Amino acid sequence: MSTEINLLIDRGKIDATLANFPVMINLATYPDVWTEITANADRKKLKVKSVGGTEYYVEIESFDTVTETGILWTKIPSVSHTSDTRFILEVGLVADNTTYVSDPGEVVAQSVWDSNFKSVYHMAQDPSGGADCILDSTSNNNDGTPDETMLTEDLVNGTFGKALDFDGSDDSIDVSGSALDIIDAVTVESYARLDDAGGGNFARIFQKGTATTKRIEFWVVSDGECVFRINGGDAAIGSVGSWSLGAYHYFVGRADPTGDEFIRVQADLIELGTKASTVTPNADTDAFIGNWNTAGTRGWNGEIQEVRISDVKRTDAWIKATYYSNIDDLVSLTVTTEKVLTENTGLSVAIGPDLFVVILSEAIELTSFFSNEEFYAILIEAIGLNDAIDRDFYFYRTFAEAVELTDVITLDHYVVELSEAFELEDAIGRDFYFYRTFAEAVELTDVMVSFNWTQWLAQNEYKAIKQYYLTLTGADDSTTDVVLPMKSFQGTLRDGDPTYLSCVIPGVDYSAQINARSNGDLIVEMAYLLDGIEQYKEQLAIVDLETIRIDEGTKNKSITLSGHRTESFVSKNVILDDASYYYISGGEYHYRLAKIDMYLKPGDTVEVNDDSFTIDTVSYFVSVSRQQMDISE
Repeated sequence: MSTEINLLIDRGKIDATLANFPVMINLATYPDVWTEITANADRKKLKVKSVGGTEYYVEIESFDTVTETGILWTKIPSVSHTSDTRFILEVGLVADNTTYVSDPGEVVAQSVWDSNFKSVYHMAQDPSGGADCILDSTSNNNDGTPDETMLTEDLVNGTFGKALDFDGSDDSIDVSGSALDIIDAVTVESYARLDDAGGGNFARIFQKGTATTKRIEFWVVSDGECVFRINGGDAAIGSVGSWSLGAYHYFVGRADPTGDEFIRVQADLIELGTKASTVTPNADTDAFIGNWNTAGTRGWNGEIQEVRISDVKRTDAWIKATYYSNIDDLVSLTVTTEKVLTENTGLSVAIGPDLFVVILSEAIELTSFFSNEEFYAILIEAIGLNDAIDRDFYFYRTFAEAVELTDVITLDHYVVELSEAFELEDAIGRDFYFYRTFAEAVELTDVMVSFNWTQWLAQNEYKAIKQYYLTLTGADDSTTDVVLPMKSFQGTLRDGDPTYLSCVIPGVDYSAQINARSNGDLIVEMAYLLDGIEQYKEQLAIVDLETIRIDEGTKNKSITLSGHRTESFVSKNVILDDASYYYISGGEYHYRLAKIDMYLKPGDTVEVNDDSFTIDTVSYFVSVSRQQMDISE
């Protein structure tokens, strides 16, 4: 049984739509990976795909089942700036996925990096391996050769994944080759840490050319001054504002001599300096990382985790998204689900047209139908509309005419007209509420209590995806609502007593939006998606925002929002079939459910395992590693 980890890219970190963008997936964040894959040899038994099922290419930078750490890179065809980009990591496949997944340097993995990347180095190989042991991830195969003084122990743990530790003296990696003979626009990116003044206090991240030719140079001074220079002349220069040795920074140098005609240098998304220039880099195939030539005197003293060289000026939006990707703050969890599900989830109402068909057919004893088309054919014949063949506008028009709704033309219009004919004024469109209300109106309430969710999942296969939403309202602060990303949430619902909700938000990028809505409501909703489109959505909990707490660790920051509110719920009868275990304490039942039931509320009367009781408390806990729902009497 494989597990699907549903992920999203926060549109708030994307300033423009990006095509073929490489995204880092930090596997240490997802414990389900290590539950499904327990041997390094099985590392290729995974896939990354769109919500609709289209597979993406994947490079495995690292994978270690002992330490439960690993880094994947995947190419997302389009990352939107107007809506969150959702995709799926599926782990625990039966066989290796050699068509779309491979290790660095292999042909499949090279497809992650677009043709403008001339070289990409994750600095994740043992530098004592000799010639070409530092792998270039692109199809240019411009592998690097470390200076012979670099040792196995120079391969260290970076912030995420591996890094190489340079000694500031004669350590270097020779990456010479025609792929880096760039003579026009160029972008050099590096995620690195300077621990002390490098050679001559001109610590090289990257250099095209030798100590004398100096075609493209990128260095950092111990006081935080950064320099990106072309042909030993024109240079963009600027200093990092909050600089300290021993801290990782995302350094970027860009030149576009025939485009915007500027040289630019920046660190951590802050542009430090610019220089108007039309100077193009001279031809030269020599190139080095961590020094200005082999065993040179401009050595980097510290760790370098990533180096990328492109033959275009990467856009500001691209650089911003790369920054957040490199610090593992671009991708977040939506929910983890099992791909193969066999048990009933216990949802208590019909929530869509397919399930409505199932329920209605059962109610009129059409037990032999297996599809919507068969159902409509049978129902049409049952009411004497023999000319209507299938589920199309003709059926709806004919049926509407039979009940004297002669103006009906389309399905959506039909739903509105039919709901009005039955005086179901709250039924607005073709959604679950109409079907539920219509079913109640024709007294199918007993059928509604427990439907066959397994059948629904079987019909929709892998396409059923759970999505959780966190909204902070703004009306009480005279502003708009904001949807926030979540890493986890937990809540306790009680009928007539205060409900509690606590949500953890990754990073601190939404601090301003949160502070501007300090009087807002905190709302968590759950939805089911098919092919990326919401089908059914229900509010799990709503509270008054009371507490805003910022937590900061050595690598990550987060914001926790929490609050209470007293709510009342409308009771209903529910049959449950998905309890994973239970116990009795003080004469009261306590059950744990295998999955989140978005319709189950305090006050409901449940039948489960031949027991019947009224729910007093509903508790949720949803995180990267698990989903849990408890109910108690």
